[in-house]
Amino acid sequence: MKRPEMVIFDYGHTLVYEQDFGPLAGDIALQPHIKTNKNALTAEQIHERSVELSKPLATAKKNGLEILQTQYMRLLYETLEIELDFSYEEAEAVFWDAAWPGEPMPGAAEMLRRLHELGIRTAVISNISFSQKNLKRRIDKLLPHNRFEFIMASSDYGYRKPSTHLFELALKKSGLSPDKVWYCGDRADMDVDGSAAVGMFPVWFEYDVSNNPFGEKKGYVPKAEYLHVSSWEEFLSILETI
Repeated sequence: MKRPEMVIFDYGHTLVYEQDFGPLAGDIALQPHIKTNKNALTAEQIHERSVELSKPLATAKKNGLEILQTQYMRLLYETLEIELDFSYEEAEAVFWDAAWPGEPMPGAAEMLRRLHELGIRTAVISNISFSQKNLKRRIDKLLPHNRFEFIMASSDYGYRKPSTHLFELALKKSGLSPDKVWYCGDRADMDVDGSAAVGMFPVWFEYDVSNNPFGEKKGYVPKAEYLHVSSWEEFLSILETI
């Protein structure tokens, strides 16, 4: 194990913890932005229709594909004959902030600051249906002093981790060979084995946070060699000894 030139991070429950209020909270938050509502649908009725419409998307995710949230929202609202008073990109941000508000993971800001001091470059790859633009907006709000060179959202590329497509593209963006890059994430299957498949060194980050619906796939044992840490302080203490 050698010190990396770049560390790439997962987003959810790695850099940021998201409280799960759920999609209905997002639908309620969008109510003041409804310009026309031909069928006078309530937030609860919109949510019910959304649940039905989204069921096939779960299969797509299991098959490693990602659908952009703004595409889905446009289909939903146009089908329901609802017009919003702002763009779907803005609607996505309002929905996300209400449904899954976030806060930095403990020690994340200090860890990123220290990596910069050590001359280690940083970036993000996230499995997420929200747009890359809104992902960057959220990260910049919650971790305002980050120096991420790029932030990649699976929604902008159509594929989800552990597909090698996203990791290979990140390597091209970095200009580095895989042996010079570490990838940190909270999923053994998506993050550890996904990044290892392209030659990156994986860090399995398992902070003890309750209510993490996206965490470890129960019973899954990583196939790759990896570093296992439970806090960003532990991560730094190991990194600085290399």
